[in-house]
Amino acid sequence: MEKMRLKKLAEYERDNDRQPIKDFTPGTLGCHECLHMTAFLLNNVTEELCNHPAVIQSEKFFKLASEAESALGKLYSAIKARHNP
Repeated sequence: MEKMRLKKLAEYERDNDRQPIKDFTPGTLGCHECLHMTAFLLNNVTEELCNHPAVIQSEKFFKLASEAESALGKLYSAIKARHNP
């Protein structure tokens, strides 16, 4: 997983000369944008997927949707803790 993250980081730094990576560190508007997007996606997964008829009728689909909801909740909490200490 760490190898993949470092590859993406290197690709971003190579390909994005207009928006440096430092513009997305905790406390910046870029990090706030990430926090907002995480909250948006979490709300959509919760409301649209976890309550969707195709999901609630399938144990497997519901389990996967619930795992996505949980992962996004953990991501939101982690970003918020660093962004707004």
